[in-house]
Amino acid sequence: MILHASGIYVHVPAPERYAVHKLILSLYRPAAAAKRDKDLRQAERLIEALVERRPGELKDVWEEAYERGPHWRKYLLEGMRNLAPHARDLALRILGRSRDILPGIDLTFDGSTARYDFSRDIVRFVGAAFGSPVQCAISCEALDDHFGTDGLDNAGRVEAFQRNRSKFESLVRRKFLSWPVEEPQHVLVKTMDVERLSNLSR
Repeated sequence: MILHASGIYVHVPAPERYAVHKLILSLYRPAAAAKRDKDLRQAERLIEALVERRPGELKDVWEEAYERGPHWRKYLLEGMRNLAPHARDLALRILGRSRDILPGIDLTFDGSTARYDFSRDIVRFVGAAFGSPVQCAISCEALDDHFGTDGLDNAGRVEAFQRNRSKFESLVRRKFLSWPVEEPQHVLVKTMDVERLSNLSR
């Protein structure tokens, strides 16, 4: 009801349905259209609020749309691909879906400097997906348990990481793409992950 005079009744869409509607509608707009960006920003704000307050409703409506057939699925997933990374990953985490459900997604690396992070006891580096940065890391426990760095200082662990960088990037990429989202725009390989991730490549 709008508070005007004695009140005016209006119909408003359920926010979870409106979020999915905006996601799909954005794909019907020309790529350069301002309305397309507006649709995506509205979907992002709704998703972020729904993840916090009504995650079950968002998941139910998304799954309903996903099961309506290949045409719906195509537009739904392409719309999600165009969301800002934080909103996209929040939605995927609530849905229990891995990132590789999105068409064309990949995690790439450009050889950015690896650094030891004292606060979390990890070696961190940066990747990119859909042109946006992804904070990547491997725990020092994983390095010690599986890659022979036990007894090295933190600089030695970083050097060992650099020597075997392609192997670590492969593990991180596998987890980023094929596992359920743990933290938006981040991926951390822990010691308990290494064996399972290694088996995925066989």
